[in-house]
Amino acid sequence: MVPSILVSKTGDMLVIGGSGGSLIISATAMAIINKLWLGYDLEHAIAAPIMHAEGDKIQFEKGFSEEVRSGLLRREHKEKKFMFAMNVVQGISKEGKCISAYSDIRKLGKSAGY
Repeated sequence: MVPSILVSKTGDMLVIGGSGGSLIISATAMAIINKLWLGYDLEHAIAAPIMHAEGDKIQFEKGFSEEVRSGLLRREHKEKKFMFAMNVVQGISKEGKCISAYSDIRKLGKSAGY
């Protein structure tokens, strides 16, 4: 599941986790990177295509950055094709008074609240 709770010094929070076998850590880590380092909103951070490395093979989800993909392949990484998406990430973020929730579209999920 990789349940993760990240709290900033200002009190902002990101609660995030995933499911999907060996892809859980890759998908959750990439969503965190997208949100915290690249500044994506929560929906786009989770919905963005992922990359997953296992052994000497790298899998790139359809729509993943072609620039990053070709750069890694030029460095002699081997590509393994995704048969289908198997990762699913759910997250809740709190920034100031704004709370956002997103459930991964790969599993046709939706967030709901009061």
